[in-house]
Amino acid sequence: MPEDLQPEQPSRLSAQTCSLSCPYRLHFLRSWSFAWTVGLTGTQRLYDGRRTNARIRAAKAVAEADRLDYERVVRAAFRDVEDALVNINTERNRRTSLAASASDSERALARASQLYRGGLVGYLNVLVAQQAVYRAQDSLAQSDLAQIQSTIALFKTLGGGAPNCAEKCSNSDGTVE
Repeated sequence: MPEDLQPEQPSRLSAQTCSLSCPYRLHFLRSWSFAWTVGLTGTQRLYDGRRTNARIRAAKAVAEADRLDYERVVRAAFRDVEDALVNINTERNRRTSLAASASDSERALARASQLYRGGLVGYLNVLVAQQAVYRAQDSLAQSDLAQIQSTIALFKTLGGGAPNCAEKCSNSDGTVE
């Protein structure tokens, strides 16, 4: 068989190899491979374009959901702070009224005691006045407690409810990490 008619061994052919070793015979591979590369790239871009648009829409939806969650959390935090401030103010006003009531009850007890010592009223009036004083003092103490609890709620709402790092970060032997 003549050498011209023998088929070439299929070896690694590339556009660069063809251009160096056989400039005329396999020149078409270089131009066709370029066309296929451009065609595949264009097809990939069109196909990825739909997928990319879907990913962009999904990312926008996730971002919008995150924004709405953040807005909900911020609104709840503002509402909690406002509620705590209103509770503190309400208890402060209530305490002022209860303090005035307790003062009035103590004056009534003093007057009833004075009248009892003068023999003008019975001891039952003194006991009723004492009962009124004790109720007023109890209400005043409960109002103080409610005001302190409202202040604690405000501090927790503002971020003061975090656990103590010294307790959380210390080792069993008492050393801090």
